[in-house]
Amino acid sequence: SAKNRHPDYDYEALLKKCDLSRIKNYQSSDSFQQNQAINHPKFGVGIVVEQREYNKISVCFQEGVRVLLQAPKET
Repeated sequence: SAKNRHPDYDYEALLKKCDLSRIKNYQSSDSFQQNQAINHPKFGVGIVVEQREYNKISVCFQEGVRVLLQAPKET
């Protein structure tokens, strides 16, 4: 079977580890931390699983992992 580029993340397990009281609404003008829970207007609640290039994050949603834009990190 062809390997997906992303490891399979366990959405439910990730969700349990997150502090959902600190969930942040997703906006591409914002920046996000690894393991942070976000609320996306289209995809719903997701967890940041990877920092990619300086302006991208991988987010695990119930339907799978998506790459989203974020504000470039200040160095």
